Order: sequence, then structure tokens, then C-alpha cells
Amino acid sequence: MSAKVDTKEFARRLKFYAEKQLPKLASEGLGKAAMALAHDALFEAPTVPVDEGTLRGSMSVFVENKRIATGADFGFANGTPAGGSGARSASGKISALVGLNTPYAARHHEVPANFQEPGAGNKYLTAKMQAHKDAYIATVAAVIKNGR
Repeated sequence: MSAKVDTKEFARRLKFYAEKQLPKLASEGLGKAAMALAHDALFEAPTVPVDEGTLRGSMSVFVENKRIATGADFGFANGTPAGGSGARSASGKISALVGLNTPYAARHHEVPANFQEPGAGNKYLTAKMQAHKDAYIATVAAVIKNGR
């Protein structure tokens, strides 16, 4: 005895999911994770240093070359966020960028200093990526798994 099973519809839906839905969900999840990283850098020690708020206000979050948030979205409007298209990625790769748009941002991130605000310090992005990498990855995975 033999039976035939038509798998064309299954294959069509699987292809649609793999080519359209999965990248869309991964991009959404990466956006949520990048927003969490930005929030953590601004509000969890060591925080982005503040004097007048220009550095914090220059925060930009990009996903797939689109700016999705600025420092103003987190309550810091004094700076100038990056206006470019942000993260560039190789074809087929989903990318995010969280950065600050001032000439001194890299120096403040890398070089220890006596910052005026309690909790402010250097490595404000790197420290969060190291401390919360599993949570950021879980955020992306949850969006993919739950479809939002």
C-alpha cells in the first residue's frame, strides 16, 4: 500500500516564514533588545556621564539602518542624535546600533574619569552588553517564538 502526500502548501508556507516572517520578527526582537541596552546605559550604573545632558541626548538606536529611538525618547533632549542611517550590515544580516553622537563619546566610554554624577562611569555600553547579553538574546528569541 502506498500513499501520496502533497507538501507543496507546507513548503510554500515554510518558505514564506523563513524568508519574510522570521527576519521581520528577528528585527523586531533586535529592536527591543537594542532599546533595552540604550535604557540600561542611561539608567543603570555605570551610566552615560552627564554634565548638561548633551551626551545622553545624543543617544541613537538604529535597527536595519532605521533610527528607532533617540535620547529624547528616554527624556534627554539636549543632544543631537545621529542623523545617518546607522548600522550597516552585510546582505541578509540583521543589525542594530546603539551609539552616542558627540566628539567626546568614545573618550568618555573608554577612559576612566571623575564624573560628577553618582553612578556615572566609563564602559557604560560594554558593561551592559557583558552583564545582560543573555537577557538581550532572550528578548530576541522571545519575539521570534511568540510572534511579538
